[in-house]
Amino acid sequence: MNTKYFNKIKRLPALGLMLGFIMAGMLISCEDNQEITVTMGEPIELSVSNNEVALSPKDSYNDVLEFAWTSGTNQGTGASIAYQFEMDLEGNNFSQKQVVNYNPGTYASAMTAEGINALMLDTWGVTAGQQINLEIRIIAMVNNENVLPDTSDVVSVGITTYEPLTPTLYIIGDATTAGWDASNATALERDSKDPTVFTYVGALSTGNYKFIASQGDLLPSYNMNPATGGLYYRLSESDPDDQFSINESAKYKISIDLFDLSIVVEQLVGPAYDVLYLIGDATTNGWDMPSNLPFTQNPDNLFEFTYKGVLEPGNMKIATYSGGWCGGDEIRATVANQTDLTQSGFIIEAGCSGDDNQWAITEETQGLYTITVNIDANTITFEPFRLFMVGSATPNGWDISSAVELVKDATSWNIFTYTGPLVEGEFKLPVNRNSDWGQDMYMKDPNDASKMYLHNGGDDDDEKWSISATEAGDYIITVDILNLTIDLQKQ
Repeated sequence: MNTKYFNKIKRLPALGLMLGFIMAGMLISCEDNQEITVTMGEPIELSVSNNEVALSPKDSYNDVLEFAWTSGTNQGTGASIAYQFEMDLEGNNFSQKQVVNYNPGTYASAMTAEGINALMLDTWGVTAGQQINLEIRIIAMVNNENVLPDTSDVVSVGITTYEPLTPTLYIIGDATTAGWDASNATALERDSKDPTVFTYVGALSTGNYKFIASQGDLLPSYNMNPATGGLYYRLSESDPDDQFSINESAKYKISIDLFDLSIVVEQLVGPAYDVLYLIGDATTNGWDMPSNLPFTQNPDNLFEFTYKGVLEPGNMKIATYSGGWCGGDEIRATVANQTDLTQSGFIIEAGCSGDDNQWAITEETQGLYTITVNIDANTITFEPFRLFMVGSATPNGWDISSAVELVKDATSWNIFTYTGPLVEGEFKLPVNRNSDWGQDMYMKDPNDASKMYLHNGGDDDDEKWSISATEAGDYIITVDILNLTIDLQKQ
């Protein structure tokens, strides 16, 4: 027999240790010159914890039948005793017995509901739901050829089997990120203590859903029972295909009990989506799916997502899903080919449905942007990259709140230019006018004044360009943030 059906093995003190205590008692008794009687032990006996067991999938992981046996006797030979545990259906006379062997010192074992049920159905072909008697016995096998095996009386236990439930469950539907693609359905988590309970936690969008037992197979499935609001086990295409629905895109927790076919759906506090992806020919990813341009979720505000990157002439929108097309919701512009990037609103629609409104990036608006999406406030901002000049060599000195802004080139997003005077002093290139001085800045490469590097805000490095008294005058300064170069041309 496969020992996987047995959940645990209990051991008691070894026989040699027990004999030691007996011998000690004999030595003490000898002092009184009394006649000594050595007990050879009793025939082996088997007991069970229950004589009737109705198995249930709820008890799959629990011990429902325990076995215990006495040590038996080695007939005073001092030989060790091993044990042969045998089970068979009543009426078979152990002709189809299943056997488990136990080492000396083992006097108990147990089986779970799942183990007994699998043994009944898979080994003996018992029908699920059938009540049948199981016969059990234990044989003491003495490690001495002169001592015959000793077999216990047969113990009978009535067993009622059950139809096994699926060990896996998946959610599928246009309310999920996988859509109706059964091969990409999302697995629910099976409870570690109750295998009939499954849980899903994640985003669901407006739409329908149901559950399938196996990834890639639409049947069998668990659908909505319109009469109870619970689950209905669907086995064929001719059965009703009622589905559950989501009316508001959000994050949900779904708890399912397959034993009583119940379902509990809870809307959780938090954003409907954990990830966002930029897609479109205005991006470096193009229209390929899945996108390789994820947003970063703000850990202090989970509703806020940020992406920093270049937008080129073309269109774009935002996916809330990875994988193939139509696998979830999309964040779209409020109008078709929206060129006004100052409009902060957006709409959310299921992929491959509704108006496919997109943001349009033109030659004039192309550039490096920080895109911030707030799902809770329903806002999106496109903040173009800006570059400033601050320092004693500049017209406004070290007053960063009024730092001089460089002009972005009309055709090259990465080129910025300053035209104007520089006096004796120093300068560097911050990316904003924040007065806390903790922002990123472009600074002089200490090994080459014609090159630069991006200083991380808050770091200690502070490399600046210097203008001597003889170098003061009017300049055209050209900065390339892509190639990290700077060209100072005195006029």
